[in-house]
Amino acid sequence: MTASGSKISWLAMPGYRAETWNPLIGCSPISPGCRNCWAAREEDTRFAHLGRCGEDRRPVVAEYFRGGPVVQPGKELEKPLHWRDPRAIFVCPRSDLFHHGVPRKFHVRLWSILFECSRHRFVVLTKRPEAMRAFVLYYVEHVYEGRVDDYLRDFGHVWMMVSAEYQAWADLRVALLLQTPAAVRGVSIEPMLGPVDVTRWCEGTPALNWVIVGAEKLAGGRPGRSCDPEWIYALCRRFVVSAITAAVFVKQMEIHGRVTEDPSRFPSWARVREFPKIKTGLFGRPECRAANTNQKGSRA
Repeated sequence: MTASGSKISWLAMPGYRAETWNPLIGCSPISPGCRNCWAAREEDTRFAHLGRCGEDRRPVVAEYFRGGPVVQPGKELEKPLHWRDPRAIFVCPRSDLFHHGVPRKFHVRLWSILFECSRHRFVVLTKRPEAMRAFVLYYVEHVYEGRVDDYLRDFGHVWMMVSAEYQAWADLRVALLLQTPAAVRGVSIEPMLGPVDVTRWCEGTPALNWVIVGAEKLAGGRPGRSCDPEWIYALCRRFVVSAITAAVFVKQMEIHGRVTEDPSRFPSWARVREFPKIKTGLFGRPECRAANTNQKGSRA
């Protein structure tokens, strides 16, 4: 464990401490990528001390990953308000914020906390982009009277992402993501269960700004379903050949029968760990391009 609150590699953004925020616990499967859900697997082991609702320390059972999310107490929801140093925060890693069981009033309350915490950077990742789009459009219409630029000025620190394990899910989810007002948009191709090409969504306006890719990892670093390194290579290569400015982040690969996040063990072409670099453009809208980190591969 680092000095930060999370070991998730793509949260290690320069100038921010990595953190996770769990105002919700639980979910339900929606696509093949959910089959080996790490949060469901570890709910009764690694997270048993947290309990179903944070304050309740009795062990919980996997039913919360079939029936849908449970809202944590107010203390958990308000945590970012009390974190004074800037943090890169993964929102709801043990759930899906846009699960159909989460009421709109909860989203409105959470968005009010995001508004108050512009010193932080929030990453919202969902497999339900239709619900995400519906809520953000509702919020822009009712709070900002449809003024998207004003919304982006106030919520430029909130990054919206979808996950996609196969090309078909990328086609569906990225299209809906691009219809959602956001300062930064990204896709997490993890677990990567087949060849996926997202480069056509990385140019123009709107566009993807960040692509994370990785193999499936089971308990103890064991590999899950197959992730051919050629799939990762093909994706990375397309970004090089096309000179696309979106950031690419190779999170983890299977090396000699184990899944590792250590980029020093990756093939040289896979040592690519980039974050979107933000600068303020017209109307305060963030404009993004790839920012290098100390681990670079063929994009150097």
